[in-house]
Amino acid sequence: MCSPVVGTTSALAQGKGFSWHGPWKFHVNVYGWLPEAPATIAVDDLELVDVPEDLGTNLDSLEAAAMFELEAHKGPLVLFLNNFYYKGKYDDHFTGRISKQRRKFTLEEEVWAIKYGAG
Repeated sequence: MCSPVVGTTSALAQGKGFSWHGPWKFHVNVYGWLPEAPATIAVDDLELVDVPEDLGTNLDSLEAAAMFELEAHKGPLVLFLNNFYYKGKYDDHFTGRISKQRRKFTLEEEVWAIKYGAG
């Protein structure tokens, strides 16, 4: 009589290809992008100013920006961080529709977006 052999296949952690002894590997990617996001300033439902927030406006009003991605690999472990930061200030003038007075407006924005994790 023959008894069947029962077993499982080796998991990656038990296989020959797995090693914690290898060196850390790092990857850095620096990139840039600026969205188009036009804005309208309204007071009491009266539209006063259209802010042409396009690529040219974003670059002209740019005060600081940091956009990068970091990855670290050790064996099967991956750690990552993806960061987007933009800070800008835009000044312009408009003529009031009711008072006909010249007015100045300033739009300041600061945007953070961070994605991180492990796998």
